[in-house]
Order: sequence, then C-alpha cells, then structure tokens
Amino acid sequence: MMIVALVLVPGSIVGLIALSPTGRTPAATPLLIAFTCAAGVGLGFGDYILAAEYPSLPMTLTSVSGEAFVRGTMLAGLAVGAPVTALLTVAVGVVSPVGMLELFLVTIAGVLLCGCSIAVATALGLRFAYTEFLLLPVKIPLSSVRRVFGRMGKAPFLSIGRAIGVVGLVSLPAFFSYLSAVSTPIATTLGVPPGIVRSGALVVTSLLAIGVSISAYRRAVTRFNEYQLP
Repeated sequence: MMIVALVLVPGSIVGLIALSPTGRTPAATPLLIAFTCAAGVGLGFGDYILAAEYPSLPMTLTSVSGEAFVRGTMLAGLAVGAPVTALLTVAVGVVSPVGMLELFLVTIAGVLLCGCSIAVATALGLRFAYTEFLLLPVKIPLSSVRRVFGRMGKAPFLSIGRAIGVVGLVSLPAFFSYLSAVSTPIATTLGVPPGIVRSGALVVTSLLAIGVSISAYRRAVTRFNEYQLP
C-alpha cells in the first residue's frame, strides 16, 4: 500500500496547486502530504498483516507474544514510513507559505499519524478469521513470492475505509484549522495570527494521534493473543 502514497502524493500536490487562485502551493499541502503518507504506510504494514503471515501463522501465534508481534509491526512500518513522511512533508513545506514552527509541527504530526495509522490498521486487520483467507491467483512481478493470500469480497475494502476514516478523524482538527472560515474568526477573537491557530490545532491532532495509537496498540495486542485457529 505504499504505492497509495507514491501515487496520491504527487496528484494531491498538483491538484491543490491547480485549485489555488495564486497558483502557489497552498498552506494545507504539507499536512495533506503527511496524512496521505501516513495512511499509505498504515495500510501497507498493518491491514494485510495476517495475509502476510498466513503460511506461518500457526507457528507465529505459538512462538511470539502479542506485544512483540504488534511492536515489531509498528517499528517496521515507522522505520520505513516516518523518514519518507518527514522528508516529503518538509520538502513541500519549504516552498509553501507556512512558517518554520508550523512546518515542524506538521512534520511531527505526520510521523505520529504514521504510528496511529499502523496501529489502527493492525488492530482492524487482526479481526479476520483464519478461514477467511484464500490463495489468490496473482503473481508479483520481479518477486520470488509464489503464493499470495488475501480476503475476497467487500470486507477488505471496508477495513481499509475504516482505517483511513479513523486517521482522518484524528486529523480533522488540523485540517479544519486551514479553512479560513474557521481559523480567521478564532484568530481574531484571540488576537493572534492564523498560523498560531493552525499550530495549536496541529498539537491537538498530535495528542489525538498518540491517544488513538495507544488504544489501538492495546486492542491489537489483545486480538493477537486471543486469536483462534480452526
């Protein structure tokens, strides 16, 4: 699912610039980049965790604890996703109108959203029963993998939608702060620049990401420890 980020990120940038009246990078672009990368990383490392482990799942369940399994999944995802998210966010941020403090907070929020996305996707991915997975008739180009397991029907897409939806809800305070109809009245009332309002919203989103990550992590550990084979 990292391909999601690789495809949507450039498209999002082009689309936002095209929609901007000035033709410049809108202030919300770094946040959109961070969110898109985080969602792609979460789906890539969390949602298909059982499918990836399916051939050796019986041995994995008896030899690894839930904490070790989920922690390993999150660390692997963050090792790949956090640097990519941070670099892309900063690269776009330096050509956007956001200040240094705001760009720093967007980058931190993006990294935290990566962890949140992985934890949520892993917790959701561990809901599926062992018998729901089938051997798929697909081949991966330039890969030695010969057997690919997955779920059929609408369930996989619903799981993806739920994962993205949760991360989207966590990101709402930050996204809303980039709407002038929201940030301007608040900034006027408080007597501060709109950038300060956006920075505060980014802190709120970061705190929400931490809270949801902890909750999803615990749920994923419990589901792994209680997972039943037929």
